Order: sequence, then C-alpha cells, then structure tokens
Amino acid sequence: MTLWRLEWLRLVRTRRWLSLAGVLVFFGFVSPLSVRYAEDLLTSLGPSEVQIILPEPTAFESMRQFVGNVQQLGTLTVVLVSSAALALDGRPELAVFLRSRVRSARDLVLPRFAVNAAVAALAFAGGGFAAWYETEVLLGSLPAGKTLAAIAMGCVFQVFVVATVAFAAGLGRSFLQTAILAVGLLLSLPLLGLVGAIAPWLPSELSTFLADLEQPRAFADYGRPLAVTLACIAAFLVLAVRRLETREL
Repeated sequence: MTLWRLEWLRLVRTRRWLSLAGVLVFFGFVSPLSVRYAEDLLTSLGPSEVQIILPEPTAFESMRQFVGNVQQLGTLTVVLVSSAALALDGRPELAVFLRSRVRSARDLVLPRFAVNAAVAALAFAGGGFAAWYETEVLLGSLPAGKTLAAIAMGCVFQVFVVATVAFAAGLGRSFLQTAILAVGLLLSLPLLGLVGAIAPWLPSELSTFLADLEQPRAFADYGRPLAVTLACIAAFLVLAVRRLETREL
C-alpha cells in the first residue's frame, strides 16, 4: 500500500473529510437562507410591538454571508483537520516508525498535504456551488464567469491554508502547537493587509473575490495574489520538508 493510498484511507475511515465537507457545504446551504429570511426570523423572535426592517436582501449579500462564515469557522476546521495529519512529530514513537520506512521526509509530507488540500478545496467548491445555487433560487442571478473564477480562487486559498499548516508542523511538534502556529500565521495576513500597497498581493485576497462579485475585476486583480499564493505554497512545503529532515526526535 502506498503512502498516498494510506493517507486517503486514513482520512476516509476517521471520517475527518466529513468535518471539512460538512462545515463548508452546510454554510453553502444556510448562508443564502439566513440572508433571505433574516428579517422574518428577527421579527418572529423579537417583541410583537417592535417592527424590524432590514435592507432588501441581494444575491451579492448572500455570497458575502457565505464567505464571512467560511473565513472563520471553515478555515479553523481546515486547520484542525490538517494539523491532525501533518503534525508528524506529535507522537515520537509513531514518528520514528514512519521515518525509518521512507527515504525522505518529503515522502511523508507530500501525500498528507496533497490529500488534505484536495479534500479542503473540493469541500470549498461544494459549498460555493451550493451557495450559488440557493442564491439563484432565492435572491436572483450572479455573474457566472466571475462567480466561477471566485470559487476557483477560493479553492486555491484552501490549498494555501493546508500548506501553512505543513509549514507550522515544521516549526511545532504537537497537534496543538501546529494548529496554534498555523492560526497565528493566517491571522497575520489581515494585519499585513492594513498596508495598502501589500494588500492586493496577499493570499488572503483570494478568499474575498466571492464576497465582492459586484466589483469590476481586471486580470491583474486575480494574477497578483494567485502568483504570490502559489509561490508561498511551494516555499512552505520546501521549508516544512527541510525542517522535518533536520529536526531530531
């Protein structure tokens, strides 16, 4: 059995993939509903003498709601599931067993990264298409080309999140250390975004396209953060492998 198949079976049999797909697809179905019926829900829950009036719900607002939910709990779920797979040195006995059976740490890192990144990207795509479908039914049409491009960019961002976890696993050892370091690295992106000249180049920009579908976009708007993100993914994986190869158990 190859390490690739082993990682896939581990993800399936532990049902961790359900955590990823469940959270992201759930938000895909729920976000348009919450936007469409928010006024009715608040009115039914509030005092009868109070009338609640919200702005008219729009299709764009529905996708903003989906992105807002995914950027918080969805990203945290991806970090936790990926940390459980990529914190290779969390259990020293198992780490010794695995390292003694491969030629390089690369053979351990790449299958775990690739399988978890693929599942995270597919789960985001599933959530994005679910949100798109319900938005079309409940609130109106969205620009198809821009929506498809935004979902694709969001999938790349999920791969970046898993690569960040791999890099964090090279810095920390345990599952908890890896998860905390990864969350810290990802939280640093909004702080860097406060610098106006840097913001359009940051990987986090990829996760916002689906929330800003009404904004006009040029090719450079997608190309700049996409190029930086792909470079960061490659760099994080190289650093993670080198760190694991040189670190003593």
